[in-house]
Amino acid sequence: MIFAFATAVLFLVQGVVVWQKPHHMLVGVPAGMVLFLGTVCLLAAIGDFRMILEGGLRGTRRMARHLWRMCFGLFVATGSFFIGQAKFIPAPIRVMPLLFALGIAPLVILLYWMWRVRLRRHVSGLILESEMPAPG
Repeated sequence: MIFAFATAVLFLVQGVVVWQKPHHMLVGVPAGMVLFLGTVCLLAAIGDFRMILEGGLRGTRRMARHLWRMCFGLFVATGSFFIGQAKFIPAPIRVMPLLFALGIAPLVILLYWMWRVRLRRHVSGLILESEMPAPG
């Protein structure tokens, strides 16, 4: 949690510094991206703080936390690859609508599963009991 708060502060400060530069970019990275990542780090740190105060998470809240962290990380990776590095993808398969769809697919999947798990509070059928023989 402390690392996430520190990272958020560094990203947000760096975002403000980059915003003041001409063209609002630093080494090809726009200030908006730096501020966006700082905001995400801040939200993650606040979530960690809340979890610590509550003494841990169980059930659907734990699953929802895992889902957003994993899917959001995958969204950042696919967005950076398919959208941010499109010029390195061979021209015959460089179809921008397809690359854009692949880049944001984890975010769409995240939104669906957060709705299913967190808002509906319904996970029956997602967690299966293992068929282990009774002890004895």
